[in-house]
Amino acid sequence: EMGRENLLAGLRAFIDAYHAGSDSPVIQDMLAVLREFAPDPEAFDAFTAQWFFDVVAPEYRLSGVTKERAGRGWIVRGTVENAGTGRMTIGVAAAANERWSDAGEAGTRTVVSPSYRDARTSVELGAGESAEFEIEADFDPERVLVDPDVLVLQLRREAAVFEFPE
Repeated sequence: EMGRENLLAGLRAFIDAYHAGSDSPVIQDMLAVLREFAPDPEAFDAFTAQWFFDVVAPEYRLSGVTKERAGRGWIVRGTVENAGTGRMTIGVAAAANERWSDAGEAGTRTVVSPSYRDARTSVELGAGESAEFEIEADFDPERVLVDPDVLVLQLRREAAVFEFPE
């Protein structure tokens, strides 16, 4: 909701405001300072209300996923549902090949394999909501996954992946 640079500036301001004082800040103090750096204060308030002051856990499920040839590419369609709680904007990707290369130690690989491909769209879902999606890809997708960059804490992540049969 803030972007990296705004978050870092807000955290620096928070540290400057409280590092030398005798008062120990609480989460509300930090959020009040960070809010000043948010490009959209209302969106910041909605995000922090559910992730700091409530208990939410989205659970995304895919259904009706199809792919069809479209000219030189492919169109992937389906429905994603939030069977859990919370409201988030999430990415949905059609992907092919393994994402991480075999370079480096297992568990620490950070190099994207040159053969990996994905095409993406995003949807915003609240608790109990679903949305149809459509993704155009210039490759033959092998799978569809919700939150491909693993940015959202969610329940039953495995239900948010669909593998096309070979």
